[in-house]
Amino acid sequence: MNEMTRLLTGAAPRRGDENWKYGQGSPQALAPLPDGVCYADSTELTALKADGEVLWTRQFDRNVSSPASTAEGAVFVHDGQQLYALEPDGSTRWSRPAQAGLDPAAGPQGEVYLVDDKGRLQGIAPDGSEIFSRRLKRFWQKASFSPPRVGPQGDLLVADRDRHVRAFSGDGKPLWSYPLPSGLVHGPVWSPDGGAALTTLDNEVIRLDSRGQEVVRLKLEDELTSEPGFDAQGRLLVGDFMGTLWQIEDQARPLTRLGSAPVDLTLASDGDLTVVTRWGQVHDLADPWSQDPGGFGGQAICAPDGIVYVNNMRSGLHAIRTHRDPEAARAEEKRRAAELFAATPETEGSGILEQGGWLLVGGVRVPRRQG
Repeated sequence: MNEMTRLLTGAAPRRGDENWKYGQGSPQALAPLPDGVCYADSTELTALKADGEVLWTRQFDRNVSSPASTAEGAVFVHDGQQLYALEPDGSTRWSRPAQAGLDPAAGPQGEVYLVDDKGRLQGIAPDGSEIFSRRLKRFWQKASFSPPRVGPQGDLLVADRDRHVRAFSGDGKPLWSYPLPSGLVHGPVWSPDGGAALTTLDNEVIRLDSRGQEVVRLKLEDELTSEPGFDAQGRLLVGDFMGTLWQIEDQARPLTRLGSAPVDLTLASDGDLTVVTRWGQVHDLADPWSQDPGGFGGQAICAPDGIVYVNNMRSGLHAIRTHRDPEAARAEEKRRAAELFAATPETEGSGILEQGGWLLVGGVRVPRRQG
């Protein structure tokens, strides 16, 4: 359907259209903002509005981590030596020394958590003071940790990739510990019921309850390539190297087969699942629609206004329209109809009728452009 036909017939705007693109590609994760997204690339951190306008840009002396953000739009980022808390306008709220090698995570009340390169888990209050500091390993032990993950209630998940998954309260108190059967590959992530999910080097997908007890442990045939995700009903999902998206309950059930391996599973506010594949394709499995910005892999954020932000590691940050507010959609349709048809003479069967200086285009009443 071309643009003229869509306007004449009153068809809904297409889903999966790319709105705008920014940057050249970055391996860092994105952070949502109240009306946009925060994007890190090397030594530069940029906040962009939903329409692609740059709100602010900060330059650092060293490469920065992936950002973390709060509901108000404050941003946390570190450069390996300093942890920075930035105001919504990009100015510095506070900074403090941090021997950090992993990405920070923001808490629900403006706290920030990180694991430093010595294996120490830290909690920092909104004013920059320390809430707690806890060693996750003895000084002689070698260990590789996952970045902390904050749950809806403010609890934390951290994994030593070869030993345990651990849950802590927001003030650093241990809640439970789960011994890993083999090395961690993806996760752990919080599940909707307060438990956790992860995948291992043995191609096992594991779901834990809110006490750290195994609920499901299944071994799949092919390499698991995505972090665990969940659908709108709370069912566990995971993707494999062959492009299969699996639903995990008592058994593994294939949902669909994609052109390349799923690497990121994100649930939108309307319950639709957005999947990013290894070769950069973006799919919505409910409508369905897909978009291929090219490049390699990436992470997606589904904003409440229906824009999906995808950070493609080779082609930059892409903003893809999925849903539109009905009032905004009608206003946009009227504007575009006026631009396309206001100077067009009335023709029989064209769907354009003139009424007292107005044009009726596909049921939309727009003014005729004069002159």
